[in-house]
Amino acid sequence: MLALLFALGSAEQAEAKARSSWEVAPSARKSISIGKPNSGRLHRGALLPRSGVGYSRRVSVKERYYGTDETIALIQYVGRRLHATYPHSAPMFIGDISKKGGGRVPPHGSHRTGRDVDIAFFEKGNEERKHFNGRLSLSELDVEKSWFLIETLLLTEQVLYIFINQRLLPAFRAHARDVGWDDADLDRFFLMPDAKRRRGLIRHASGHTYHFHVRFKCPKGEKRCQD
Repeated sequence: MLALLFALGSAEQAEAKARSSWEVAPSARKSISIGKPNSGRLHRGALLPRSGVGYSRRVSVKERYYGTDETIALIQYVGRRLHATYPHSAPMFIGDISKKGGGRVPPHGSHRTGRDVDIAFFEKGNEERKHFNGRLSLSELDVEKSWFLIETLLLTEQVLYIFINQRLLPAFRAHARDVGWDDADLDRFFLMPDAKRRRGLIRHASGHTYHFHVRFKCPKGEKRCQD
C-alpha cells in the first residue's frame, strides 16, 4: 500500500516534493531536543503560530506551543494536506506541545522535549474548536477525517507512537482497512489490546478519547535526543 501511494505521475511528484517541506536540514536547525520525552528538555524551542493553513491552536497558553523545528514543520505540513484534501473542513485543532525550554508540562508526564503533540479528533458536525471537547462520543467522532490526519502523519515516517484510547482503536482499524491498507500494514500500525506481539505505532493510552497524542522520532543526527 505504501508503495502504491507514492507511485505518482510527474505532476504529482512535484506536488509531493513541495509538500515535504517539513524536512529541516541539520544546518538550519535551531532547536535541540535533549533526553527522553518523559524526563528531558528542549533548547531554543520553535513556536507554533496561533493559526495557519489548516490548523489552529488554543490562544491562552502560549508557553505550551513550542517544539522542535521538525515538529512545528510537520504540524504545518499536515494542516496544508488537510486543507488541500478537505478545503471546507474546520481546521485541525492543536493542544499542548512543550514549553520553550522543555521540562514538565502539567498534567502530562511527557511533552518535555518538543516532540509530543496533542491533536483533537474531528467531529461529524465539522465544528471549529476553541477548546478540546471532553464529552466527544464515538458516535460523534468523524473517523474519516481523523484517520486522514493520522495516516498523513504515518506516511511521513517520522512518527514514533500515536496514543489513542483503546475503545476507539477498532473503529480506526476498520476504516483503515476500508480505505485500502492491508493486514500487514494494519498489524504494523495498530497495537490492539489483544495483540500477542507488543508492536504497533498506534497504541492505547487512557484518557485519549477526544484527542490523540503524537510522539515524533528524534530529529536525524540529534545525538542528545533519546526515544
